[in-house]
Amino acid sequence: MEHKYPKVNTALERFDFFQTWLYRLIPKRWKPDYLSGFARKVTPGHVEWLKKKQLLSKRIVYEVDATNYDRMLNFGITKAIIDYDPSVHSRTLAQPITVSTSAVSNYFRSTSDNPDGENQPPTRRP
Repeated sequence: MEHKYPKVNTALERFDFFQTWLYRLIPKRWKPDYLSGFARKVTPGHVEWLKKKQLLSKRIVYEVDATNYDRMLNFGITKAIIDYDPSVHSRTLAQPITVSTSAVSNYFRSTSDNPDGENQPPTRRP
């Protein structure tokens, strides 16, 4: 997919520290854009390997919840699929999502902690 359609973002799923050997075998032009896997499989050794290979910004973790959210942030992992939890919601989604590249849309998500649980629609930056 990556070779034939390079503009399509791809992810190597279920990637953890024990699959680092697999990543080395993938030819450069076929390497995925992102590496994803379970938050519970992230170890300090895995994070060090990601930093050494300059791949930490390409790591996506899923099954993130209130029990491991801070741990992922402390590791430097900023891309996560968060399992809904009211305590995580109030800490993370209430803050604007900032983007550091001009190639990405100027939209950011704004949510509120209204008592009725309703979220506000995305708001465009000035």
